[in-house]
This record gives sequence, structure tokens and C-alpha cells, in this order.
Amino acid sequence: MKKALSVLLSILLLAGMFTAVPVVTHAAEPTGSCGANATYSYDAVTKKLTISGTGAMDDFYLSDPGYYGIRDNVLSIEVGDGITYIGLFAFYNLRNATTAAIGSGTTTIARSTFERCTSLKTVSIGENVRTIGKDAFLDCDNLSDVYFSGNESVWNSSVAIVGNGNDALLQATLYCKYGSCGANVNYTFDFESGKLTLSGSGAMADYEWNTSPFYLKNKITTLVIEEGITEIGKYAFRECKGLSKVFLPASLRTTGYYSFLFDYLLQDVYYSGTQERWNEEVTVTTLEDSLSAARLHCFPADPYNYAWNDDGSLNTNNTSLVSSVRFVVREPRVDCHPAFSNAEEGEKYVNVSAYWHDDTTDEDMTNKDYFVAGHQYTIKSLFLFP
Repeated sequence: MKKALSVLLSILLLAGMFTAVPVVTHAAEPTGSCGANATYSYDAVTKKLTISGTGAMDDFYLSDPGYYGIRDNVLSIEVGDGITYIGLFAFYNLRNATTAAIGSGTTTIARSTFERCTSLKTVSIGENVRTIGKDAFLDCDNLSDVYFSGNESVWNSSVAIVGNGNDALLQATLYCKYGSCGANVNYTFDFESGKLTLSGSGAMADYEWNTSPFYLKNKITTLVIEEGITEIGKYAFRECKGLSKVFLPASLRTTGYYSFLFDYLLQDVYYSGTQERWNEEVTVTTLEDSLSAARLHCFPADPYNYAWNDDGSLNTNNTSLVSSVRFVVREPRVDCHPAFSNAEEGEKYVNVSAYWHDDTTDEDMTNKDYFVAGHQYTIKSLFLFP
């Protein structure tokens, strides 16, 4: 009987040597080492597992990390900014963890790092991650949202997702902190507040049915489009089902077809201009669109000494300083401020400092109204440089 038992134990030990599943070898401890200069700590109150220190974590291919014995207690995982490499099977089978945050110093998420984290819903990935190993998110079937703290173009071009077994990651909704949405239009997304801010000049890009970077991004709750942007692209914000407030600039001229389609929570639109200006200068070329159904809030009157607060209330004492004004240049000029020297004939927007001179006038710009940061400017004259 003892011999049979001994043979059975030998078989089990041999099986453990060749399996890809980590083998538990010691009891869990609340703190300990998990790399040459990396340590872990577990908070029994918050149920958070924190990896701290610098450099690489160990790989845990055959041996388990010190926290593996309390894996069922861990509800959240945080990897500090000093950790560069997350080891093989580092968080394997932490099946009750719902969130994971990876710091800015991490460049590699190794194979099977989060495999069988079946309750994982949200992952935040630092901007310097460049490699995500095979099966890193295998069986993470509840993963719904991925937050990348870098530029969308970097994620698309420079982050290598290796091999199979990462379908859960690829099928989750990706939110990037920065990105481009037009030739001269960029966006910034605040993960905590849900505020999406567009800045730049000119038109947004047009998109097809499901190609916008904001398509199905339900964590976007507030949209702020800053002064200088003139057109909202086709399908730009389709099915942003968490979007409830939109702030639009006085520079806006056109909204694209279906740009806010199926945004059912959108209730309030705040325009940095008067109702008259909206009626005369903004073309809403949308069909079956949530923008048209929302309540439109406008500035009450000129002069434009108003601004919208973040909560949608009206600031009637806007004293913000404006350092530049955006002009429309009707023709190339060589005798004025150097910022105009590259302007082309037509509707060319140029950022220049605002100069006035009592004795010099410019017919191309006289008596034209310009709006920036909630203020109205009527250009009576422009200081010309000799």
C-alpha cells in the first residue's frame, strides 16, 4: 500500500513538472519578495494586492508567488510605476480580482500573466507597455474595458499582442488617453471624470458606421469641443451611450450625418454663442440624431462675456485672459505679423497674437466678429509690421 502511494505521489510530482499550471509550494504571506528588487503586499481591508519596487518581477512557471495561497481574497491588483516586467503566471487564477492597474514603467506583460482571472472587468495599462504575451488574458471572459494611458496611434502601431489567447483583451472596449480625430484635431480623455476634450482647428475626420475612435465608448459622459473646431465628423460620436452633456464652440459651423446617433442619454447641449448665431451659422446635417432632440442652451446676449461651467451653469463674469485670436485670412500677406506669412488664400485659420493699432486699418479684417474662449472680438484694425 505504501509503495503504491509512493508511486502515485511520484507520478503527480512528475506531472507538475511538465504542466503550465503553477504549483503551490508554500503558504501565503501578506508581504514578501516577487523579484530581485520587487516586493508584494496584500491589504486585508481593501483586498488589494500591490506590487512595488523596481525592475522585473520573477517568472512563476513552476513555483507560485508568495500571495498565491490567498488568491481568492484578492479583489484588485496594482503594479507600481517602477516595475518593468510582469512575470509569467504572475497573477494566474486570481479569480475574484475585478480590476488591475499596470504602472507607467511596465514594458512587458508576460505570458499567462492574468490567465484565468475570470472576474476581471477592467484593466488599466501604462503608456510604456509594448509587449503583451501569449495567453496573458486567457479565460478573462468578463473583461469589458481597457484603459491605455498613451496615444491611440502608439497602441495601434507599437504594442505587440503576441500569439493566441488574448481574445478577451482584443474584444474589450479600448479607451486611450490621447489620440487624433482630424488633420488638426486631437482628443484627450480623462478616465476618472469621463470627460472627452477635443482641441485644435478646422474639421474633424468623417467616419464610417463603426470606425470612429469613440464608437461604443460608453464611459464618455461629457464632451467638450474647444474653440477653433468648425465641423463634427460623420458618425463621430455614434452610440456613446453614456454621453449626457455636450459643449460646443462658437466656431462650429457643421455637424455631420449621424454624428450623435443612438446617444440616448444626451439631454443638454451648451453652445458658446447666442441662439441667433446658432440659427444663422450652424448647419445641423444630422438625421435621427440625439443632438437634435437634446435641450440647446445658448448665451443670452452679446457681448460674449459668458462661459459655461463644467456642470452646465452659466458663468456671467468670465474674466479669463485670451492670449491669441483665430483669424480668417482672405489673401496671403507679407507685410504683417510673421504668423500670417504662411497663410493661403481662402478659409485658412491661423493662430496669431492679437494686435490693434489706432491709425492702421486692414479692410480684409475690419468689422469681422471672432469668438474665442467665450469672448467676442470685432477687429477694427490690425497692427501691420513694416
